[in-house]
Order: sequence, then C-alpha cells, then structure tokens
Amino acid sequence: MPEKNNSRFQWRSFTSFTLFLSFFFLAASGLALYLRPEGSIANWTAWKLIGIDKTGWEGIHTFFCVLFLSIAVFHIVLNGNTLLRYLYDRLSRNMRKKKELVMSAALVGMVLFLSVFQIRPFWDVMDLRSSIKKGSHLVSMKPPEQDFDRRTLFEAANFLQMPLEQLMKNLQENGLSLKDENESLSELARRNHTSPQKVFMLLFQIAEQ
Repeated sequence: MPEKNNSRFQWRSFTSFTLFLSFFFLAASGLALYLRPEGSIANWTAWKLIGIDKTGWEGIHTFFCVLFLSIAVFHIVLNGNTLLRYLYDRLSRNMRKKKELVMSAALVGMVLFLSVFQIRPFWDVMDLRSSIKKGSHLVSMKPPEQDFDRRTLFEAANFLQMPLEQLMKNLQENGLSLKDENESLSELARRNHTSPQKVFMLLFQIAEQ
C-alpha cells in the first residue's frame, strides 16, 4: 500500500500551530505588561523583563493579538462547516449537563461581581498591580519633573545649576560615554547600558559635591 504523500502544505495544521504559539506569546506578554510599571517610571528606571523593555512587550502583545485574530478568522473560514457542526454537537451535549452549567455560570458570575464591586481580598490583585505601576519597588530617586529622562544634558545642567562643561567632564570621569550636550538622559543611559535614574543620581551627587 503506497504511503500517503505528506509533502503538500497542510493549512489546517499551519493555523492550529500558529494559533497555539500566538496564544502563548499573548499570555506571556499580557503577564509582562501586568508586571511592568507605569510608562514614565519604566522609562526612568530602564525597566526590562528578560531583556525586553516596555515598548518591546507592548509591541509583542499588539502584533500577536493581530496575528491571533487574523489566523482565527482564517481558521473559521477554512473550517467553518466543521466548526459549526462541532460546536452545535458540543453545546447540545453540554446543555444536558445542568449541574456543570449552573456551576460554571455561578463561577463566572462571582468573578464578575467581585470585579465590579472591588471586593477584597479578590481586589488585592489590582492593588498589587497599582503598586507595581507606581514603581515603588524600582524607584530609588523620583524624577524631579515628569518626563525628565527626555531632558538633554544642557537642560539638566541648567536644572542643577551647574556649568555644562564641568557636568560633562565629571560624567566622563565616572565612565560614561558622551556625544554632546543635546543628548537626552534616556539616550545617554541607553548607550551606556544604564537607566536615566542612575544617570540623574550621579548628576545629583556631582552637583552636591
């Protein structure tokens, strides 16, 4: 008996694998975004998770969401009749399982109720998220102004009331590579593999001397 030819591309297998992998990255990026601090704090502290920063995780989550939905639509189109028959059959069977249906509806209703009315200790999950968002576990020195990481060295020197030349010289003496006075703290930090917070802490210490 001749072997079945498997060289032909299997679109159903392709969609199944892609849906599974997309869901994995959606779940992983969703968890990462839950754990990330607020945007300005993430930028200030150069927050990363397994080497990927806030913008990277947001991109992963967005693009895999688009991919997942696109492949899901393609999967439905490709298997429309089969899926409808399967769903109808499963629903018909499950509707006869009244205890399980009632328990499932009760569980979903309870979660909805606890979420809407912010019942504790259930709501502690959101309080934890709020604590993470504020960056209380990451920030050693708060930025003096919002988006201070976008300030240039020239602007930082004026803010600290320091001569620009002295500020740049001291930074170089502390091992930082500089371009010019128009480079922002975030750009400087990124090139030197540090955070704007640590750069500012160094500037602040220099100004205090």
